[in-house]
Amino acid sequence: MKKFKKSIDFELTISSIYLVVILNRNCIILGGINMTIAEVSKEYDLTPDTLRYYERIGLISNVPRNKSGIRNYDEKSCKRIEFIKCMRNAGVEIEILIEYMNLLEEGSTTAMARKNLLEEQREKLLEKQKNIKATIDRLNYKIEIYNDIVSGKRKDFTEE
Repeated sequence: MKKFKKSIDFELTISSIYLVVILNRNCIILGGINMTIAEVSKEYDLTPDTLRYYERIGLISNVPRNKSGIRNYDEKSCKRIEFIKCMRNAGVEIEILIEYMNLLEEGSTTAMARKNLLEEQREKLLEKQKNIKATIDRLNYKIEIYNDIVSGKRKDFTEE
């Protein structure tokens, strides 16, 4: 057994979901830990009320609780929150996410249905992306016109 010097470089940190011990510059992952609603709220930039709402409507299910009944979000819960936040940021409707999570809870027999649901959402997002690109192109065109106006190459619209 290797003996340690009296001065050990020992640092204890919490990295998102895992308890990480850095001992003499070696990183050891001890295992998953739980996060409180405040920690999850801060980590994913969602309010505690939003997290409770997601749980109430079934987007996040089976959030573990401690003996006092306080939520202890585990890795599975946090992965769901990350997925939900990503989809919501892209504009995927809550109803679609609820349907997806319900299918997920039903197990492997719903894999095709989940895949189809995700493919439908991808198509909607690709259409939205195309519309956003067209809008950006139009804005760029208008900005170029204003660059010409500001530089004196063109009269302002109000002067014609």
